Amino acid sequence: MTTLVGARTALIVSACLTAFGWAPQAWAQCSTPCHGPNSAGSATLDEEGNQPQQLTALTSLRYGYAGNLQGGDRELPPTGDRFGFGTLTLGADYRVFGPLVARVRMPFTWQKLRFNDGEIFNQQGPGDLELAATYDVIRSAVWLGAVGLGATIPTGRSTGRPLVGSEVPTPFQLGTGTFNPLLVGWLYHRALPSLDLHVAFEGRYVPYANGFGFQSESVYSVGTGVDYRIFDGRLIPGLDVLYIHKTRIVDQGVVLPNSGQEIIQIGWRIGYRISERWRAQLTGRFHPYQRVNLKQVCEAVGATLDLAYSAPPFG
Repeated sequence: MTTLVGARTALIVSACLTAFGWAPQAWAQCSTPCHGPNSAGSATLDEEGNQPQQLTALTSLRYGYAGNLQGGDRELPPTGDRFGFGTLTLGADYRVFGPLVARVRMPFTWQKLRFNDGEIFNQQGPGDLELAATYDVIRSAVWLGAVGLGATIPTGRSTGRPLVGSEVPTPFQLGTGTFNPLLVGWLYHRALPSLDLHVAFEGRYVPYANGFGFQSESVYSVGTGVDYRIFDGRLIPGLDVLYIHKTRIVDQGVVLPNSGQEIIQIGWRIGYRISERWRAQLTGRFHPYQRVNLKQVCEAVGATLDLAYSAPPFG
């Protein structure tokens, strides 16, 4: 299922630099781009053109609905199985010095899975904590590129019964139960004064099974998109295309047959600059192509609302 454990790392091209901190006339005024549904960052230059230390606080509310039964690359007749989920993520970005930015993300998730035989499963609680650092490797008037490393910390609950459902066994837990390395990166180009292009990637590698013998899927994604600023940069519509690859799940040393996915996701978004320090963004997503092994319940539609606050420079 597209929206279960680790889904936070799946969508990396969402609220981009233009929506979270770039003034229309100043490319170099950004700090760290938002590269996921729960990410945002911004900074400004001081009068001397130096990049001061700065803190950006953010919150992200994400909702998804899964009701499509997928077999291979075809949608199968519906069975009545339904899955709904929401995630509230709190986070912060801090520019430690120059090109180095530290970030933290803490998700809180609620999920409800209803099968056509009447079985209902509910759970809610914190997910896995994410810690990472990014480094700007390219920064000019029209280019910005960065790479980053990090890890997820197993703060989310994992169980001895991570799969529910008899006909379509589905992962149903809040965390992976393992420490997982993260790799992120992005490249942005200001092609025109009001037009930005970008590519980005992110990966979460799950290297081993948790204490219950369950090894969650690794998730890798790469995407590209465009942002266009109107009304003096106050309104920023954008469009993204994302490719997502999910590896097989291993339970008790056995590969789960109906795991592993290939997904093409299209997302639209509208960013709004509320004030000098506040930014908001609404994102919608759908999946024109999904390929799965055997049968899986896949996400049909989803939406995300982001809000970010960039604090004044310290000192």
